[in-house]
Amino acid sequence: MKPSLLESDKGPGELDTEAKEIRVFPTNVWVFPPPKNLESKAKQLINTALRLQKREPGNSSAALSGRGIWRSENPHLLKEFEEVYIQIQKNLATTCKRLGIPPGTHYFNSWIDIMEPGGYQVLHQHSPHLLGGTFYLSETIETGRLILKDPRPARLCSSKSQPGPSEIPVTATPCSTIIFPGWLEHSI
Repeated sequence: MKPSLLESDKGPGELDTEAKEIRVFPTNVWVFPPPKNLESKAKQLINTALRLQKREPGNSSAALSGRGIWRSENPHLLKEFEEVYIQIQKNLATTCKRLGIPPGTHYFNSWIDIMEPGGYQVLHQHSPHLLGGTFYLSETIETGRLILKDPRPARLCSSKSQPGPSEIPVTATPCSTIIFPGWLEHSI
């Protein structure tokens, strides 16, 4: 009779050299480098966002999601951010193609967040939306790094069975795009 998965003739601490490791439940995150046409415009886009901040009042939804955040809704509708919107759409199309999602019109929403020094965005996710993402106008090391949280709830109880970090920081360069599953919890 074959031993079950729990049975072994090895003593405690002995490794079975026949064992193979299988990665299960991988989570893909897509990091798109900055396109040349936007890289040179990063400072101009930042200045446009700062002008918006001066002329618009703060958005109350930003206060609910963190501290020290000013938010403007739907900048993709503004002419100044048209090239950014086009690039994000290209990146989304590439991601959807890789996932086997048929082309077509999908719901899209955007906002600009400007964080004060020490500002943060609390842990959250974007489900039921299929995808979430960020487009950085400046480097994340200075302005707020995206932190992706291990989605497995049991990981909080025991990190011994699954080695490695439970939170992964993702560094972005100006005008790069990061796309991830909408259900993946993240903070900034």
